[in-house]
Amino acid sequence: FEFGDADPLAKRYGFGLRGSFRYIGKRDPADYPELAGLSVVDQSVELGMGIGYTAPNVQAFADVRYGVIGHESWVGEAGIDAVFNPTPDLRLRAGPRVCWGDNRYARTYFGVTAAESGASGLAAYTPSGGALSAGIELGAFYALNDEWGIDSALTWTRLTGDAGASPIVAQGDRDQFKLRVGLTKRFSFNF
Repeated sequence: FEFGDADPLAKRYGFGLRGSFRYIGKRDPADYPELAGLSVVDQSVELGMGIGYTAPNVQAFADVRYGVIGHESWVGEAGIDAVFNPTPDLRLRAGPRVCWGDNRYARTYFGVTAAESGASGLAAYTPSGGALSAGIELGAFYALNDEWGIDSALTWTRLTGDAGASPIVAQGDRDQFKLRVGLTKRFSFNF
C-alpha cells in the first residue's frame, strides 16, 4: 500500500489541509511612551487550521485560528499569490492578504476602555470585529540544497475598518511594514 509520492521533493498540487500558528508579542505601554496609561496586552499564541490550494503558478490559502494563550479570540487570514520559478532553486511569490478578527480581538488590540481613556488621554473606543487589515506580500524561497533553504518575505499591511480608526493606531501609522527571513529544513520520515 502506498500513499503520496515516494519523492519528497515532488511538487504537490491541488487542495490540502494545513496547520496555522501565530505568536503575538506582549504590548507594554512602558515600552511605548505614546501608549502610556493603556493596559498591558499579554503575549498571545494562536493555533488553527486552514485550507490551501496549489497550482503551478498560483497558491491560495484561508486560515482560522483561536488565541489559546492570551486574547482568546477568533482570527482569520486569507491570501492568494502568483508564483514564478525563474530557476529550479528560486521561487518568487506575490499577492494580496486580508486579516479579520472577532469583536474580542478588535477590542483587545485596538480598543480603549473608559478607565484607559482617563489615564492615557486617548478617546474611549469600542471597535467591532471584521476585516481589520489588508495588504500585499512579496516573498522568495531559495533552495540551498535538497534539505535546506532560505525563505523571506516583505509585507505591507494597512489597518482598515475599526482597527484603522482606533486612537491607538492614530498614535502611530495605519501602514505597517514587516521583513522576515528564515532558514528552513526539510524532514522526511520514511517508514
